[in-house]
Amino acid sequence: MNLLALPLETGADGAALPPDTVDAPDALAAPAVAVRPAAPPTAIDTWQTLIAAHLAARPGLVSAAGELFPASTIGDVRRAALQFSKELCQPRYDLANLAATRAAWRDALARIRAQCGAVPWGAVYPDNEQFWLGDARALAQRLATVDVRRNRLVGAGPDGLARAVGTGDPLTTYLDLRAYFAARRLMRADDRGWRYPETTIADVVQIAHIVQDELRRFIATAPAGSTAREVLGDHVAQWQRVAAMIPDHARGMPRDQVYPGNAELWRAYRRVSVPLSVARDVARDEARRPFVPQVGP
Repeated sequence: MNLLALPLETGADGAALPPDTVDAPDALAAPAVAVRPAAPPTAIDTWQTLIAAHLAARPGLVSAAGELFPASTIGDVRRAALQFSKELCQPRYDLANLAATRAAWRDALARIRAQCGAVPWGAVYPDNEQFWLGDARALAQRLATVDVRRNRLVGAGPDGLARAVGTGDPLTTYLDLRAYFAARRLMRADDRGWRYPETTIADVVQIAHIVQDELRRFIATAPAGSTAREVLGDHVAQWQRVAAMIPDHARGMPRDQVYPGNAELWRAYRRVSVPLSVARDVARDEARRPFVPQVGP
């Protein structure tokens, strides 16, 4: 808020009042300032709350790295693990590219079950350091990363999505953008029941810009004839055909108008994001070793 632009106190005739006639409480009141809303809690907040609560109720132990963790009981760990599992089951993580995270947490739960089988709930859990400072914290950090990344989209300006998504994994970017627009636009279903957001022309222009930037970065790092280029195959051409229709569809239409080719665009985006993500990983691996082009006979 620009405090210099605030209106002066006025009298009944509309004239500005001199300073000594303004009511004291108003004159002494602190100027209004814009307060940014607090960031929503993340899984790391859950981890911090739970470990603090257990440290307050149980003896504290110190890891070799000097980190404090509680000497929790079997029952404590089983209940805490259930809390973290509930965090992982939050709907906002359903489409967040967390396959590896879910697999790691399943392994952690299997270890907990193996160590808690026939042990009384009141007994001290035998591997508290691994649970609190390893498995639980790793899960919380990965989930919090999703929230932080998506909160950047929420705080982006009207045309700032490209800067907000950054240069991360293309599949993750696709899933984040789909979740972002699903929360702000009507959802439609195609003839097979697949749902996509009814984005506007302004939205679609930003999406196309993001995908084109990803393709440019990939082409700059993957030489022609490399395995990474082969992974992408003809998906680029399919995307380019759909993206090339945006100017024709958008010509003469307001930027807030619903884009008429939404279904085709979101299908093409989904189809190119997966191989682009794989090709990006392959290109990174290939960059670690010298590329030797194949010479024909």
